[in-house]
Amino acid sequence: MNGRLKNLASSTLIVLVVTALTLLAGEFAIRWLMPQLDPSGQLEFVGVDGGRFLTGRPGAVQRQVKNTGDFDVTIRFDAHGFRESKDIAAAAADDWFVMGDSLPFGWGVDEAERVGNRLEAPLGAHVFTLAIPTSPPMWPATLAYAEAKGAPIRNLLIVFSTEARLADYERLATATPPNSASFAFLKGKVWLMSHSALYFLVTSAIHRLPAVKTKAIAWGLINPAHEGFPGRAHVPTAAASTTRLLKALSAPYARVAVAVAPSRGLWVGEHRADEDRMHRDFLAALAAAGLPVVDLRPAFEAGGNPLQWFFRHDGHWNSAGHRIAAETIAAALPAKGSAR
Repeated sequence: MNGRLKNLASSTLIVLVVTALTLLAGEFAIRWLMPQLDPSGQLEFVGVDGGRFLTGRPGAVQRQVKNTGDFDVTIRFDAHGFRESKDIAAAAADDWFVMGDSLPFGWGVDEAERVGNRLEAPLGAHVFTLAIPTSPPMWPATLAYAEAKGAPIRNLLIVFSTEARLADYERLATATPPNSASFAFLKGKVWLMSHSALYFLVTSAIHRLPAVKTKAIAWGLINPAHEGFPGRAHVPTAAASTTRLLKALSAPYARVAVAVAPSRGLWVGEHRADEDRMHRDFLAALAAAGLPVVDLRPAFEAGGNPLQWFFRHDGHWNSAGHRIAAETIAAALPAKGSAR
C-alpha cells in the first residue's frame, strides 16, 4: 500500500513539474513570438499615504491593452502620478480641474481624446485631469495631494459615473468584506492579466469564439460587456448618500459642476426601470443640494443608439463618447471671460 502511494505521489509530482515547465515554456514562447501580448509594462496604480488614495507610478510610461482588441494605448504619468502632460502647478485662476474615476481618466483612449482635453478649446482655458480609477471616498485625499503639489484648484468639474459610483457610501463603510474565495479569484485574474502573456492569449481567443465566450460568462470566468450586463435593482439611499459625499467634496472650491454619466443599465439588462429611477433620483438630489448638474444622458440617447459611445466589449467611453460628453459639458460651462 505504501509503495502504491509513493508511486502515485511520484507520478503526480512529475505531472505537476512537467505541466509547470510546459506553461513556463509557453509563456516565454508567446512573449517572443507575439511581443504585443507581453504583459510587462502594463498599467498599474500605487497606493499613496498608506493607501488612502491611488495614483499612477510617478513618471512611468505604461501600456493599457484590452484582451478583446478594443484598445491598446500608451499611458504617461507625470512626476506626481497623474495622467496629465501639463504642469498642474502652472494653472491659472480660470482653468478647470477634472475629478472622477476611470471615465475621465480616459480608460482605453489616448490622452488627447479625453473629455477634459477636449474641453480646452471650447472653454478657452486649460483643463487639468486629476481623475484616477478610484472610489469617491478617496477623491478628497487626491485633490488635497494635488493642491500640496501646487495645483491652485478653484474650478472643479466632477465627471461622475452612475454605473460604477452611485452607491450608499455610509452602508458600504460598514459592509461585510467580500467573500474571500471570490475576492481571491478576482485578484488572481488581475494578477494574470498583468503578468501572463499565455493568459492574455487564451482570454483573447475566448472573446473571439462566441459559443465559448457565452459559457465562460455563465461560469463567471470572464465579465460580460454589454451582452449579459445585468444592471442593478433600485437602491433608495444611493442618491442622497452620494450627493452628501459630493457636496462635502466640492465645498472648498469657487465653482463646481457635476457631469452625470449615465449607466449602461438604462438601456440593457433586467433593471432598466430601476436604473432610470436611480438616475432621476440622483439628478434631483444634486439639484436640491445646489450642485450645478450636466446630465449627459439626453446627448447619449439622442442618436437612438446610446451604446455606440462605449467600446464594443468594455463599459468605458470610446473616443466618440468622450467627444459627445465634452460637447455637452462645454455647452453648459462658462467659457473663459464669459459672464455666464
